[in-house]
Order: sequence, then structure tokens, then C-alpha cells
Amino acid sequence: MPFIDIARPLLERNIPIIPLRPKSKIALLENWPDVATTDLNQIQKWSELYPEANCGCVALAKPGGIWVWEVDSPDVVQRCEKETGQKIPKTYRVRSRIGRGHFYWKATPESILLGNLAQGFVKHEDFSVRIDRQYVVA
Repeated sequence: MPFIDIARPLLERNIPIIPLRPKSKIALLENWPDVATTDLNQIQKWSELYPEANCGCVALAKPGGIWVWEVDSPDVVQRCEKETGQKIPKTYRVRSRIGRGHFYWKATPESILLGNLAQGFVKHEDFSVRIDRQYVVA
């Protein structure tokens, strides 16, 4: 799928993006945290330069930014709801595989304070939280 087609639904939700190497999770640009954008003109330029690029969604801890909860097990959502007594609110979600995917949220002062949380630091090591200057593959 062309880069611009992958980018469109993300841009509609104001999610900053970057180009990734084709069929890869590796950023094409070294300064990717600083150039992540929702600017359609820049996205179109990238699309011309890297038409086969994959797309990364960048978490930015600032007003108007987004953060991503990456779930890598079908048990995570049910377990989280049981342990907290709360239902996961409806939000934009992308399924990467059955039982795996990304939940996108608007940055808040509370989420910014949470900070990035890698899988190795959570019980069961099956989810991560991307708050600032990290990305997930679209």
C-alpha cells in the first residue's frame, strides 16, 4: 500500500507520522522525533520521495499530541478492565494481529506524567505505553 494511503486515516485523526523503511519498523529519517508531522504538504513530499515507505505514528507529550497503548496479547484488555474495574473507553484502534494492536489517546497532563513504559517493566510483559518521542508502526 502506498505511503500516502497508509497516512490518510492517521492524518484525519491528527496523529503525527513519519516515514519508515519499506516493510520495516525502522525510521527513514534520523531526526524523526523532530520532524513527525500532520502537515499534508510534508506528507505529500515524503510520499513522492518514499512512495513505498511504511508509516510510523509518533507519540508526543504535548498539548494536541497523542500517546499509544500497544497491546501484544489478547488477555491485556480483559485483564486491565478486571484489575481496574473500568471499561477501556472507545478510541481509535488499529489491530496489527488478532489480540494485538494499538489504542490511540490524546495527550493529557496525566498521561504526560506517566511517561514511556516498556514491556519489560510491566506484569506479563505484554503491553507498552508510548508517551513521548516513541512510535508504533501504522
